[in-house]
Amino acid sequence: KISACLPGNPPALFKLVWTASESVTIPAQLSGSYFKVTTPPAATFVITLLKNGITNMGTVSISPGGVVTISVTSSFTIAANETLVFALPARDTALDTISFTVVGNRNPITVA
Repeated sequence: KISACLPGNPPALFKLVWTASESVTIPAQLSGSYFKVTTPPAATFVITLLKNGITNMGTVSISPGGVVTISVTSSFTIAANETLVFALPARDTALDTISFTVVGNRNPITVA
């Protein structure tokens, strides 16, 4: 599990970086994961998920009504020492406190 809380109003273009300690597969649509805000944004707020800070794996959108829409079309693997970056857009001054838990599955370790 990847859990985080960004208290208050996150700065513009903030990036939260998680580094995997072992190989993990993140399921399509982030199945089993949760995102929540204390106060929703004034305009739709889109968080982009980037594997190793480069490859776009999908998005999490939070509407002004606080509705979360996840768009991750297929599962993907983050290998040990790779990163998953949660890249935030421009600042939305109405938004307050984002918290989330992303669930993944550990992959078996292969011994040669």
